[in-house]
Amino acid sequence: MINKNIIQSIAELKYNTDDSGLRTAIGRIDERVAYLSANIVNNNATLLQYQNYNKSYEAEIEKITKDKKEAEEKLSKGTVIDPARKKELNNIYSKLKKLPIKKMVSFTSNGKPAFFILTDFLTCDVIGNEAFLDDKEFQEAVGKDLGEFVIRYDSGTGYLRAFNLTQRASASYDLPTINCGSLCLGTLGGLINKCHTDKNLYGLIDLVIDFIRSPSYNGPYIHWNDWRSKLSKPIYGEMIQALNLTSDQQNVVNNLLGEKKNCLMGETKVVYSDDDDEYTVATLDEVRSLSDENELYDVVIYSNDSYRDLGDCCPSEI
Repeated sequence: MINKNIIQSIAELKYNTDDSGLRTAIGRIDERVAYLSANIVNNNATLLQYQNYNKSYEAEIEKITKDKKEAEEKLSKGTVIDPARKKELNNIYSKLKKLPIKKMVSFTSNGKPAFFILTDFLTCDVIGNEAFLDDKEFQEAVGKDLGEFVIRYDSGTGYLRAFNLTQRASASYDLPTINCGSLCLGTLGGLINKCHTDKNLYGLIDLVIDFIRSPSYNGPYIHWNDWRSKLSKPIYGEMIQALNLTSDQQNVVNNLLGEKKNCLMGETKVVYSDDDDEYTVATLDEVRSLSDENELYDVVIYSNDSYRDLGDCCPSEI
């Protein structure tokens, strides 16, 4: 069941009436008032020339204090939605419930509403892949689980990412069409961009889920057969990188995942390569024991709380 706050979230998407944004604004006003007040005290205690700044500081404090009062009044009343708009939102909510989604939460990114969506287990389909209907191996894949995904969508910028919670190849490929959370949308990108421009949240999520369920057999990032042969269980640091999460956003995702977060707790994982194409998953000890210490390897280390991209380095430096 989708979080019932989705109606509020869609209202934020349309009107940007985000209560959490108001609270953030109030907090920033308090910080600014404290900063200006401290400067006034310091200036009064120092040279006369610095005291001239105090008039502008006091004027700014007066203005932003009024801004704070307005924000607090708006926050106390809550978000008011026009009845006609509320009916429209309920219709969108009814549509969203039909999608293979477990839960959806909103947060604020760059001052605009953004969303994390947790999908059901998604299975492979032939949507957009009719050219491969005669391929026996691909036919055998149809109907099999691809995994559960976390989708990130920022309404302000259109920023879109996806992470496979269940299985990834080389700690990077969520699907043959998704690398480190980045989706190679191809011709579908135009439709998704139109949904973003039109603020059509339902249409956008529906298209992204269809995209996930119909991975391209030939890549573009990795061939379907290679992806299937290199799968391993992802860990938390991989998700931080793929979804490009700040510490605050990690807390939002943790609330979305609940106990599922525990499934991402595992041993530290290292991905290394001695060229631009072939990456290998290993342990720290395995990488440190590589025989040719004079050769540079591209190395990323994933753990249960972070990731480190070391770039080109020698095994002895890890």
